[in-house]
Amino acid sequence: MSTTPGLAAVVGALRRAAWRPMAPRLALTALMLFGCEQGVSDPFPGNAPRADAKRMIVLGFDGMDYGLTRRFIEQGRMPNLKRLAETGQFQSLATSVPPQSPVAWSNFITGLDSGGHGIFDFMHRDPLQLLPYLSTSRAKPASSSIELGRYRIPLSSGSVELLRHGETFWEVLESHGVETSIIRMPTNFPPSGSATREISGMGTPDILGTYGISSLYTSEPLRYQGRQLNGGRIYP
Repeated sequence: MSTTPGLAAVVGALRRAAWRPMAPRLALTALMLFGCEQGVSDPFPGNAPRADAKRMIVLGFDGMDYGLTRRFIEQGRMPNLKRLAETGQFQSLATSVPPQSPVAWSNFITGLDSGGHGIFDFMHRDPLQLLPYLSTSRAKPASSSIELGRYRIPLSSGSVELLRHGETFWEVLESHGVETSIIRMPTNFPPSGSATREISGMGTPDILGTYGISSLYTSEPLRYQGRQLNGGRIYP
């Protein structure tokens, strides 16, 4: 993939840092906008870059089919994406082994495969308890709490741990003075704290410490009386 002069500083920083030679494999479609400083507003005006700075935006779509997207663009069904693609580069990227989202995103983030970053699947198995757990992070509840009805009030802080290993690409950039904004990045909870601006994405637990609770609404509540819905609740 060729680069524009606006990316010379970024590419040079990666090369000087002797970033891992293995190209990241992704189960997604990437859209890159090079030299896009014109017409881009900064939501953090206090941290605005200098006037001559070049900026690059990378949009990643998890599981997006490149062939279908290209067909829809040619059919005129995705005019906005077509305009963005014509501004920079639009291409498909190979997937990871195994081809699963948390593995592919971890490859992209670190430049490592599963043997390096430690993410092999959506779920891993605890060898001691033989129970599954989320592969990308571990959340531990508060050590003490009180129960009020169906609510549990924590009396101390819990803890969260990012289970993905390896140096992130934005750490490399930041170490060479290149500011980064990492928005809704999967497999990055809790946020690493090494980017200028950082918001976690897929893999972020909800306020209950879970990864989503399903709801079953039924007109036959007696049919489900006394039954538990695994990972969800039943409502008449």
